[in-house]
Amino acid sequence: YYGSNTATTLYADLPYAIEDSPVSGYTCSSDGGTLQGGTSVGNQSPNGNLDADTVISVTSHELSEMVSDPVLNAWYDSAGNEIGDDCAYIYGDSTTFHGTSGTEYNQMINGDHYFIQEEFSNAQYHAASALSCEQQTTLAVVTSSLPSGGTNQSYSTTLGALGGVTPFTWSVSSGSLPPGLTLTASNGTISGTPTTAGTYSATFTVTDGESPAQSASRSLSITVNQGLGITTTSLPGAAVGQSYTAGLAAAGGATPYTWSATGLPAGLALNTSTGALSGTPSTAGSYTPTFTVTDASSAKVSKALGLTVAKGSQTITFTTTPPTSPLPGTTYAVRATATSGLSVSFSIDASSTSGACSYSALRRVVSFKAAGTCVIDAKQAGNTNWAPAPVAQQTVVVK
Repeated sequence: YYGSNTATTLYADLPYAIEDSPVSGYTCSSDGGTLQGGTSVGNQSPNGNLDADTVISVTSHELSEMVSDPVLNAWYDSAGNEIGDDCAYIYGDSTTFHGTSGTEYNQMINGDHYFIQEEFSNAQYHAASALSCEQQTTLAVVTSSLPSGGTNQSYSTTLGALGGVTPFTWSVSSGSLPPGLTLTASNGTISGTPTTAGTYSATFTVTDGESPAQSASRSLSITVNQGLGITTTSLPGAAVGQSYTAGLAAAGGATPYTWSATGLPAGLALNTSTGALSGTPSTAGSYTPTFTVTDASSAKVSKALGLTVAKGSQTITFTTTPPTSPLPGTTYAVRATATSGLSVSFSIDASSTSGACSYSALRRVVSFKAAGTCVIDAKQAGNTNWAPAPVAQQTVVVK
C-alpha cells in the first residue's frame, strides 16, 4: 500500500513462480527473468497449467499496483512506471535454492517452490527518480525435517533459510547433535560420521547479515540408526602350511551381506557370501588385509585387521631302510623327505664310532668301513617361510 500523504510503501509478493518439478515447455512469460548478476531463468509454470499460472502471475502483479494506489490516482514514477513494473523480474541476491530439476527458487509456500520478484521501495514520494528494489521477506528456516543416518556411516545435509540478508550464520541454540556430527556455521551443513544410535533433537538458529540482524529458529530431530558395521575386532594367527579358518561378522544394515577383501596372504580366500576366511597360507609375514561388507541397500563399510602368518613347522621322514648288520666295504643309498617339500641333507652324527662310516654328499651314499655304530643325521635348515626341522636319525650297527 502506498499512502499519498506519507513516505511509506508496504509490500506484497508477486508469484512469478518457478516450481520444483515444472511441466516441460510451460512458461509464464516469453522473456523469463533475470537473477542479479545476469543469470537468465525461465518462469516455468508451477501448477502445470499455462492459462491458470499466467493469470495468477499477471493478476497478482496488477493487484500489487492496485493496493499501492487505493485512491486511484494512477501512481507512476518519474519514468512512467507503475510500482509493479519497476522491479519486474528482479529477484535479488539473497540465498537461492535449487529444486530437484535444477530450477531455482527463493520462497517455499505450502511446500511449493516460488521465485518471487523484489518489490519497489521509495521513501521520497512517488515523484522521486531514485528507485530501489528490495526483497521484503522475513527470515525463516525452511528445512522441515532432517534425513536419518547410520552409525559409522558418512552423513551430510544442509539446512536452508529464506528471506533476510546474507550472509547467514548458523548455530545450535539448544539440544545437541548426534555424537560425531558438527554444524558448519557459515553454510548450515551438518556433517560427520555418527557414532551412537538414537534420536537427537536440536534447535537450529540462523542469523542474517542485516543491521539489526534477524534471527529464526526451528527444532528438528536426527535419527541415527544402528548402521552397518564389521563387528570382528581381531583375527587368529596363522602358520605356513597349516589349514586356517576364521569368520568375519557384521551387524546392522540390510541383509544379505556381500564380503570382499584386499591384501590377503597368499593361500587364503574370503567367502563373499558368508565372510568365512579360509585356506592354507604359503608365505610367512605380518599382514593388514582390509575387509569390506556391503549390505542389500548398497551401503558399505570397511575395516583393516592384522593377521600374522608364522613360519611353518616341518618334519623329516626317511624313505629308505638301512641294511641290517652290514659288513665293512658295503654302502647304503640313504633318502628322506621333508613335509615342507624342501630338500634334505645328510651327515654322520658325532656320536658314531670313529671310523665306522662316512657319507658322500655327491653320491648320497653312506659307506661302512669298520665295525661299530653308525648314526646317520637327516636335516632341513628351513627358510623365510619354514622353521628348521628337527633332526631325524637312523642307527646302523656295522659287523
